[in-house]
Amino acid sequence: MSFAKDVKPIVQRYCLKCHSGAAPAAGLSFDALLANAASFGAHRDVWDKIALNVGSGICLPRECRARRNSSEQPRFLGFNRRRPPSAG
Repeated sequence: MSFAKDVKPIVQRYCLKCHSGAAPAAGLSFDALLANAASFGAHRDVWDKIALNVGSGICLPRECRARRNSSEQPRFLGFNRRRPPSAG
């Protein structure tokens, strides 16, 4: 699994519409979080909350639930669980 292959495309497809720019939904912008794979360690607490919300279905708008590929959510959540611990 890789950040570029398994996480970034999913976030770009489903999350950026609401979670980017000057006024992101819920105050969460993925702009900095998608910069590179190191963001998992640098923003571990944020990614943990994202995984919790994605896993529970809280942050999935209706249109995303209908179009979501069933293999994408487990890939996203799986990468989040496998990422290296933060250095700090």
